[in-house]
Amino acid sequence: MLYSKSIRLVNFLRLTVLCVCIIGVSGCSETKQENPEQTSVKSVAPAPAELSEARPLAGAEAEVKSLQYRVKPGDVFRYKFSQRDKLVQDGMNAETEQILYYTKTIKAVKSDGSVEMSVRYDSIRLSNDYPDAQDSTKRASSSYNSSNKADRENKEYSQYNGIIGEDVTMLVSKDGRISEISGLTPLLSKIFGEMKDSLNVQMQEQALEQIKVQLYLRPMQQEYQNYPDGGTIDSSKSWKRSERSPLSGVFLVDNDIAYRLDAVKNVGMRKAAYISAKLTSKIVNPLQKQGSITFKLNKSEISGSGETVLDVDKGYTILKKNTINTMIDAVLGDAKTKQSKRALQTLVSTMKVELIR
Repeated sequence: MLYSKSIRLVNFLRLTVLCVCIIGVSGCSETKQENPEQTSVKSVAPAPAELSEARPLAGAEAEVKSLQYRVKPGDVFRYKFSQRDKLVQDGMNAETEQILYYTKTIKAVKSDGSVEMSVRYDSIRLSNDYPDAQDSTKRASSSYNSSNKADRENKEYSQYNGIIGEDVTMLVSKDGRISEISGLTPLLSKIFGEMKDSLNVQMQEQALEQIKVQLYLRPMQQEYQNYPDGGTIDSSKSWKRSERSPLSGVFLVDNDIAYRLDAVKNVGMRKAAYISAKLTSKIVNPLQKQGSITFKLNKSEISGSGETVLDVDKGYTILKKNTINTMIDAVLGDAKTKQSKRALQTLVSTMKVELIR
């Protein structure tokens, strides 16, 4: 049971669970798929050579007074998001990987500086490798690729096929926070097909919330940089962020992230900020109870690092890479059965966001 709870650490797209729980396997309508490498959309991305041959700036040229998300209507951005998680617990290991291609078109900038945009998934690729549920000595695997005709026609993947090529509306604040995602309701018909009408209001709302959070909010928020307060860069060229987040559906973690502007370079025809990040975290509730189950933390280590290349003028991400290492040593006890089990879990999560052409 602890293993099943801990596996939630792996931030993977698990909408399949929702679809199976609500209606079982559902139908979907067909959508024309595009190769993510062959779209005609013109992105603002630099050429690979421009990034690798970036020239460091110095003196007045290297000055950066502020950083905020201030893109303009008509701007188009195409991103590749990839995340790989390697989880090891009690000698068993699981690996998950997701690769998402998506396009953002800026529609308007509000009076408060927030940005309205349309967002569209061009391609989704997922893979899982994990211990077999019936025999842990054996391996099981699964995968999905929206560019694969067989996967597009497989009704078991309707939750993914239903969002490919569909535009939704997103509102992002000038400090890089996704504040609103709308236009998701039409996706229900594509995902559930004729079965949509059999879902009551509560089921539809639950499905919409999970689509919003799992398929849009969580992966796409990773794209944005945590800017300094008010966007102002002071003489230290550094700033911090603190936040509390859940871990494994059991513990709460206080995260402290320190950012530093390390360099400013000329990337093609744009001025780019190179920002490093360091994460330190601490679990704040080492003893947690859920009914008759008790989780007691013996030891934990959570740390991470990252780097971001950011366009100085408009504040959009050119490249972002993060690595987070997590170790949890805990004991699970059941008051009803009087049994307990120790679990040692390690997770290495790597994430990369690339602006592509």
